[in-house]
Amino acid sequence: MGVITILIYVLISSCVGVFLIGLSLDLVNLNLIVSYIDRYVLGDISYKIMTGMLGAILLLLCVRYLQSLFSRSRRERAITFESPEGTVDITLFAIEDMIRRDLEEKKEISHIRPKIISKKKGLEVIIQSDLASQVNILEFTREIQVRIKEKLENILGEDKEIKVRMKIRKMMFMGNKRKAEEEPEIPFRNY
Repeated sequence: MGVITILIYVLISSCVGVFLIGLSLDLVNLNLIVSYIDRYVLGDISYKIMTGMLGAILLLLCVRYLQSLFSRSRRERAITFESPEGTVDITLFAIEDMIRRDLEEKKEISHIRPKIISKKKGLEVIIQSDLASQVNILEFTREIQVRIKEKLENILGEDKEIKVRMKIRKMMFMGNKRKAEEEPEIPFRNY
């Protein structure tokens, strides 16, 4: 959902909320508002057209929002293959789990959280992790990206476009842990 759509919904919700609170506290005179709308807004044809266009735009934004909401919920959480023997469904969770287990072997990264997004053209793999040792980040991430892409192409076939994106959230180097372990223990701390 776009920023403009969110902004419009927040503004409309705020205005309706303030209006309803004003009505309940008798701060808003409804007869005055109706007479103003009747005299100025609906009295001139140009204002009628602008009001109608504003209403149509708001309705189209609502329809667009609902459409994007339903398309997200319908988004497939599995990849389906057709074969002469039948269909095969591979859930995205299974692929994410395979990637997580494959990358847990590497000691350079930790807290691995893969996420796969199925798109019309192919798959987008987003791997979030923490860097646990000092390495050349560009070479290391490129190596992981190539490795994951090749593995998925072998499993799923090369007809799907696969994009692998790495997100390094933290850099936790082993030197910091050693310093923490070398700190002297406080006597009688456990008593």
